[in-house]
Amino acid sequence: MVIAGNDSYGYYYVPKGIFDVWKNHGYEEAGLGKPKTNILSNPSSGIEWQEFDNGYIVGNAAHGYYLSMGGIREVWVKQKWELGPLGFPKSDIVKDANGVEYQEYDGGTIYYSTASGGWVI
Repeated sequence: MVIAGNDSYGYYYVPKGIFDVWKNHGYEEAGLGKPKTNILSNPSSGIEWQEFDNGYIVGNAAHGYYLSMGGIREVWVKQKWELGPLGFPKSDIVKDANGVEYQEYDGGTIYYSTASGGWVI
């Protein structure tokens, strides 16, 4: 457990699983930014999430914790998050050599590019 923040943007509890992802992605200096909320959860599915300046870290101890941001997150939201056919994320967002981002989920993979938008396979 970590308390992250300062007097200008507030202080937030960042639990270990989420903290590890935030740390691995460069804390607030990297693309995700600073925490904006404490951890929240959906008791019916067991998913937890914490909002940061530029996205979220989502998951739980059983599924792991992963980034959720940008165009890929927008597609996941339209698919009804973890309650839809894709379920929980099971990888971080990866960018291939052609600039296409993708993220694996229990029920498929979301792909996104600025040229084509998002699609699910």
